[in-house]
Amino acid sequence: MFQFIKLFLISAGIFLIFDIFWLIFAYNNLYKNHIGHLIGDFNIIPAVLFYIIYISALTFFVIMPSIDKQSIYYVIMAGAFFGLVCYSTYDLTNLASIKNWSLTVTIIDIIWGTFVTSTTATLVYLLVEKFGGK
Repeated sequence: MFQFIKLFLISAGIFLIFDIFWLIFAYNNLYKNHIGHLIGDFNIIPAVLFYIIYISALTFFVIMPSIDKQSIYYVIMAGAFFGLVCYSTYDLTNLASIKNWSLTVTIIDIIWGTFVTSTTATLVYLLVEKFGGK
């Protein structure tokens, strides 16, 4: 359990740093321009719940198995696939069900989710490999 918590905290820190910079950049340059009519007031509780659930799943389904397998290839590919599945679920559901949802946002957001998830998992894996911690 301690290993999971440690990996979760490292993953959360890395993911949040990337995602904060992304959201700062993408808010005005992407989201506001393409789906600004859908944006409401920010609600912190669902955001925190998303990060807890997402990072927990990333840790459990990608990072821990990658460490067990001792495979950089696995962590890169599994992280990318996990990000692709999760972000596609959200964005394609929105594209299918929300009037005037942006195809551009869908494509860019799926690419971002695939990248940030794989990168986060890979960085955590490399940190564990370099500093031990299994």
